[in-house]
Amino acid sequence: MLARGAIRGAMRRPAVRCARPAAMHVRNLNIHEYQSAALMEKMGVNVPFGIAVHTVEEAVAAAATIGDEEVVIKSQILAGGRGLGTFTNGLQGGVHIIKSSEVEEYASQMLGGTLVTKQTGPAGKPVGTLLLAKKMELVNEMYFAILLDRVRAPFVPPSPRGSGARPAAPRRCPPCEEPRRAVGPCSAYGFCGLTPRAIGGCSFVRRRPRARW
Repeated sequence: MLARGAIRGAMRRPAVRCARPAAMHVRNLNIHEYQSAALMEKMGVNVPFGIAVHTVEEAVAAAATIGDEEVVIKSQILAGGRGLGTFTNGLQGGVHIIKSSEVEEYASQMLGGTLVTKQTGPAGKPVGTLLLAKKMELVNEMYFAILLDRVRAPFVPPSPRGSGARPAAPRRCPPCEEPRRAVGPCSAYGFCGLTPRAIGGCSFVRRRPRARW
């Protein structure tokens, strides 16, 4: 009788459900520099003129279209640290400012090569696209990004030293140190965005002249 009662009790208990595996974050936005530049230009952001190419012949033609004595040639891979990277064929750097007459030489070494940076790991990433861009006369260079903090809010890490010399942990100015002061929710329906007060608080933005484009 006791055994029967135990069996009946077990049958009346709710079934134990296995917990679902934790959802993995899926990266749905993964685009190259030339693609992001095209999107920003479409939305009215001022970006340097550039042409994406996939062959040496296209690179030479792009340099001719730009029409300057010097151009910037940039490897397009989904990793940072390109300027300080190294190709497995020995070429140093994935970004170069060169004479237009040197485009064929550099494009031949970069296209189809493998670029190794601090973010790619030792295997590197293949370079199938180059961006030929107009060389800008820089007054000053600074780094600026909008990053997503899934726990708090989007935040902005700026650096007055530019992206190339920027350390692993970018220096933040006081108003941008707190994420919600940079880009935070102002209502249940959206975000305030970057306010003039938040941007004006960055000392290196206030005291430096604008770049000439």
